[in-house]
Amino acid sequence: MKKLLLFFFALVLSSTFADGDYDSNYYIVDEYEPIVNIYYRGIYEKDVVFTDSKGKEFKKNITNNIAVFDPQTQMTKYIFPQSFNETITGFIYEVAYDTLCNQICFNQSVCSYTALYRNQVCDQHPSIVRNNKNIQRRNASRKLIIITYSFLTKEETVWLCDKSGFNLRKVFESPASFHIDVKNRFLRTAYQDENKLKIKSEPY
Repeated sequence: MKKLLLFFFALVLSSTFADGDYDSNYYIVDEYEPIVNIYYRGIYEKDVVFTDSKGKEFKKNITNNIAVFDPQTQMTKYIFPQSFNETITGFIYEVAYDTLCNQICFNQSVCSYTALYRNQVCDQHPSIVRNNKNIQRRNASRKLIIITYSFLTKEETVWLCDKSGFNLRKVFESPASFHIDVKNRFLRTAYQDENKLKIKSEPY
């Protein structure tokens, strides 16, 4: 049964994201956060025109924003400015504490990001989520982790904001190796500079 479900999930991904590239398809965001009770929906734009460094125009389909709808107030907020022209490639947040496995559960989008854009197997412990074993019981973080990609610079950016969509801030630009340290509640990037290891950490 588990293999059948995995096969079905892979089939859905392959049909939705035809070539697994940033260039051609939308990153789908369409989900409810069960604890805070907020609905997230991606905002998609087709055939957005960009100009490269040589002055040549090209078109891309992008997911350039996320609408945050509060069912209690019936109000909608957008995480990014309307003029934002990078495409979203990762939308990640903690959902709850798993008492059976003693770990933190994440939303399904972390699986999509890892499988499609980091070429990893989608399982319970995708490589972007690390140090997620033997976790002491705690509440889920109230932060959203968002990853965007620029077609102009060919670089990714990692962002943090509240689950309500407020207090957006840039955390890492062009992270060489980004992961979530769940046990210590840090976002972390590590890279080698000549013969030394450089590490940057940010609490979430």
